[in-house]
Formats: sequence, C-alpha cells, structure tokens
Amino acid sequence: MAEHAATFRRLSRADVDARTRALNEESVLDGILMEVPVGLAPSERWFERIQTDSSRRDFALAREGEAVGFSGLVNISQRDRTAELYIFMPRAHQGRGLGSVLLEATLRFALLELNLRKITLYVTISNTAAMRFYERAGFFREAVLKEHVWHRGAYRDRVIYSRFLAAGEADRSAFYGALS
Repeated sequence: MAEHAATFRRLSRADVDARTRALNEESVLDGILMEVPVGLAPSERWFERIQTDSSRRDFALAREGEAVGFSGLVNISQRDRTAELYIFMPRAHQGRGLGSVLLEATLRFALLELNLRKITLYVTISNTAAMRFYERAGFFREAVLKEHVWHRGAYRDRVIYSRFLAAGEADRSAFYGALS
C-alpha cells in the first residue's frame, strides 16, 4: 500500500461524516441500495449499532488521516466461511488505483483474520464499470437475478459475483506491514 500512501483500517467514529458525504454522491448512489438522502444522525446511529454486530466488519482506506474509501464484509458466516462484500469511493478518489488497494486489503483481511474462503457481492447490472473492476480482480459471475430490486424508480437486475480465496494468495507481510 506504500505506493498509494494509504492505510487500511477499521471504520472509526471519525470516518462517519466522510462516509455519509460519500454515500450522498451521485456516482456512489447509483451503485448502492440505500434510501436517499443519507443523513449524518442516522449514520451515527448506524455506526453505534454495528459495533456489537459480529456478522460484519467495516473498513476505511485513509490518506493523510482522511477516509477516502470504504468497504466491508457483511453477513459473515463462520460455519460456511463466507461473506458478502461492499466497497465504494467518492468520485474524487476514483481512478487512482485506491479501489484496488482497498479491495485487496479487504480480501486479505477476510482470508488472514477471518479464515473466509468465499466472498460474494451484488452489482446492479447497469453498473458496468463495477462489473469490469470485479472481473479484473478475479471475481466471476455466478448468476443474474432478474428484476430483483427496486432501485431509483425501476426494478433492476442484480448480478452475483464471487471469488474463492486461496490460502497461498495473501501476502501476509504486505497486509500486516501496512497496518503498522
């Protein structure tokens, strides 16, 4: 991560404002299924609620102390060793390789800290940039759920992507070294 001067860390209370602003950006809203606008007070309550939720882990990628990207593993199943992934970045930080850094750090955490074997995510079919991003990162398309969600005024198809994590793929020194 040194080439991007970025730090992968657990989401903190101090990140909630930046996360809320990012969630309200049009480029982010198109890809996520949340009611808008996203308010700061509800986001702060959400942050408090997730602190004791063992079925999820939420992260931030920070540059110079400021959160510039967000990711998480949700619906974590230790029995099945699976989780669902989300990731988003404000437009100002897109196209710089930071999304790839955040994605790979999140996947390393899933493998090295949680011993997960399969990560799944959902993409609205119109989000072709996200689909290319995940395919370049080794995710494969498992299925298309037809007219699966009501999103921004219409029923939308959702594509299920997955990636199996292999024990040898995670560079332990790169992951743990970047945390210090």
